[in-house]
Amino acid sequence: MPIAKLADGADGADADSARICGKRAGTYFAIFSFTEKTAIAFGTGVSLNVVGLLGVDPMGDVAGSSDLAVASLRLVYCLGSVVF
Repeated sequence: MPIAKLADGADGADADSARICGKRAGTYFAIFSFTEKTAIAFGTGVSLNVVGLLGVDPMGDVAGSSDLAVASLRLVYCLGSVVF
């Protein structure tokens, strides 16, 4: 996790601890970790399915795929991370 996310999570946990007089920092970090891992898994699954539907042959090399498939692979690789 990047440092800024950890710091924001700690600030939220501190504010919650002060408000309810309880300690739930572990719950906050578990939720942050779960949502981050879920987003990564969802993004990977969607990206690989899109590339597969556009004709990329994972068993062949670049020569085994059409020009559209290679271009779609490049676009999904470059722009897919922006979405997720």
